[in-house]
Amino acid sequence: MLKIVLFTVLSFVQAEDQLLYNPQKVDANGVVEFKYADYTTETGFQKTVKFSSYLPLKENVNTSSESFNAISSDNFASLKTTIPLTQAEYDCGETHQSRFQLLYGLYGYAAKFYENADIAPSITGLIKAGPNLFHYTGVPTEKQGTQGFIDVDISQQCNKEITQVGGFSQLFYGLDSFGVVDSGCIPNNDIPSGLTQCADGSAIKSYLKGYTIGDFSNGNVDTVKNALLKFGPVWHNDDGLYVGWEKIDGVDNWITIQEREDDEEQEYYKSLYYQLNVPIGTKSTYAGRVVFFSDPYYGCTKITAETPEETCPCPSDKTELNDDPRHTKGGICAAGTTRITLKVIATVLLLPVFTLFI
Repeated sequence: MLKIVLFTVLSFVQAEDQLLYNPQKVDANGVVEFKYADYTTETGFQKTVKFSSYLPLKENVNTSSESFNAISSDNFASLKTTIPLTQAEYDCGETHQSRFQLLYGLYGYAAKFYENADIAPSITGLIKAGPNLFHYTGVPTEKQGTQGFIDVDISQQCNKEITQVGGFSQLFYGLDSFGVVDSGCIPNNDIPSGLTQCADGSAIKSYLKGYTIGDFSNGNVDTVKNALLKFGPVWHNDDGLYVGWEKIDGVDNWITIQEREDDEEQEYYKSLYYQLNVPIGTKSTYAGRVVFFSDPYYGCTKITAETPEETCPCPSDKTELNDDPRHTKGGICAAGTTRITLKVIATVLLLPVFTLFI
């Protein structure tokens, strides 16, 4: 399983019920601009949003329920995301790395959870829609050329050089700007030259446009269960994908998705995804990654002057803030009223992006 390093500044603070994410957008030229004016000593170029800003997408179930499965076991084996790659798809290094690391599964099963879309996610389409360059602007002279503020080229090739940053580690930018499509439209065997139509000339149908990925840490069992109810599959560095939980013979289990090779063919590209129950046990803290809609007003359509910030956070956009009925003198969203209880966790100062290391 791959290692994740979430790069920000020397140390940052994150509550257990927060998602940390990158708000930057990729422009028409494939450039992601990091403006130093947006940089903070707490989260670098990233932002946080609370779990409580989002409503569960499944009714009649909560963290106390005996069982829940975001991806039904009934037809799991026949889902397109579950089906192994072809040899040609495997030969595209970025595609097979994303599948091996279960990021392929995260995007594919998220489309099923949110939009009931049965797709084999086009990793090459996400790469093409993503960045080719991270560019830093407005950096003070004393910080120019230092780690975390140096422009970075992003590979948009199937098989990158060992020293390059691969596009599959930055798929969320393409998800936000373009969405994810089925590999039957944009094949996973090569990076497309454009994104105006499917390979066969038909119209593109994309899913999850406007969504991105967020990471949580310092969580407990209920944190993971809440994430499953609100965001669907939860990617974990060591345990694969959490997709639900159930009690078996009195023992609470996570329902996970793992990867294995086909025992008969012994050909790596035919690796299978399968569901496996894992006892929940006594792990002290949990960290995970989810696909989510970064707009903090998701599920907040009827805000009143009394709506708690824990339910619907105050908008960071000035226009939206001025339109918020809680933005009044002494109101919930008045300047200086936001308070967050935080826990400190340490990280490393390098790139302010989600980076994946094999």
